[in-house]
Amino acid sequence: MHASELQSDNPVIAKDLKAFRDQLVALGALWIVIGLLSGALGVYLATQAMGPASGQTLGQGLGGAAAGVVLWMLSIVNIGYGVASLAIGVLACMKRVTALRVGMVLNYFILVIQVFALNFCGAAIMVVAILQAHRVLGLRKKLIAARALPA
Repeated sequence: MHASELQSDNPVIAKDLKAFRDQLVALGALWIVIGLLSGALGVYLATQAMGPASGQTLGQGLGGAAAGVVLWMLSIVNIGYGVASLAIGVLACMKRVTALRVGMVLNYFILVIQVFALNFCGAAIMVVAILQAHRVLGLRKKLIAARALPA
């Protein structure tokens, strides 16, 4: 059972159910945007590692073959994260509650990576996504306590 199948006659619970659904979809949309941006960055890095039309790769400009290998690894990680985030976002937009927990774990993992890489802009985006996920989980907990959602 997913969140779109649930209804309530109590107006307060109905309002919370609507807020839960809306915020879950908003979080899914955020994950889709993050996934698309990450995937696009990964594709860009892969094309730069292969070499632009000028014949010199970005890796060669940065220091040779080792930098090219690093670019390939970064592109694979970014594309992988982009696909995972895109899939989780689509599932969240379909109101699948299990996508919420999986996405939150993935966001915590990426937050740690962003902090260690000193990428504070990326870390701020992850913090926003994590806070939104906690907000949705709080609404879910409230609805479970009111017996509007199954445990």
